Amino acid sequence: MADNIFEDALMDDQSVRDEDDKRHIILYVLCAMFFGSVIFNVFVRSNESFKAGIRTEMRESYPVLGGPAWNETKSRSDRWYKFLMVNTGAEQYLDYTLAEKDKWYERSDFSKFQKLTIKIVDNIKYTVFQTTYRTSIFVYWLHLCLPFFFALLVDGYYERKIRKYRVGGITTKRSRLILHSVIFMFSMMFTYFVVPLEMTNIFQVIPPLVIIFVAIALRQVIAEYQKGI
Repeated sequence: MADNIFEDALMDDQSVRDEDDKRHIILYVLCAMFFGSVIFNVFVRSNESFKAGIRTEMRESYPVLGGPAWNETKSRSDRWYKFLMVNTGAEQYLDYTLAEKDKWYERSDFSKFQKLTIKIVDNIKYTVFQTTYRTSIFVYWLHLCLPFFFALLVDGYYERKIRKYRVGGITTKRSRLILHSVIFMFSMMFTYFVVPLEMTNIFQVIPPLVIIFVAIALRQVIAEYQKGI
């Protein structure tokens, strides 16, 4: 009997370690995707390609959001960019310290290193603007989906109260799986903000789909929550 209890404890401990290992692998992959996207945007993409991609993304989002919502989203992203880059002095530092913009009038040609520096500085600014624009779109969809989001959470809470009195109603293993899915989706959202893809028509629906999926998953976590997850 004691041996069986000891073996069960070892199996549970091994299961926890396996889950931790999987969690770490997922975290490493997401971090690699995030930093890989930033590095590609800043150091690899050409200024022309990056600028054209942002313009295409903004143009494609207009029919999806509609005129008033698009104007609101664009205005909000402009304010955020101004606060992050202009008001803080970051844009001036990049232009005049790294790219030496104040010395451009003294020369008619640039060395390869200077051209690379100017390209990197411009791409940093494009990356910040693209991130603020995508974040602004995400905030718009989040605000639109909030009633649905909270309705699902409340529904999950009351379902949990019902399941407490049902045999086999709450399962720890399934709750862990759902909770890990929620964590994974939250992590993926950070990668979405900088991924070097043009968010054309099909990609414009990613934010609401992510919000809906997270809301459904959180509802299930609440409905099946059990101490020890």
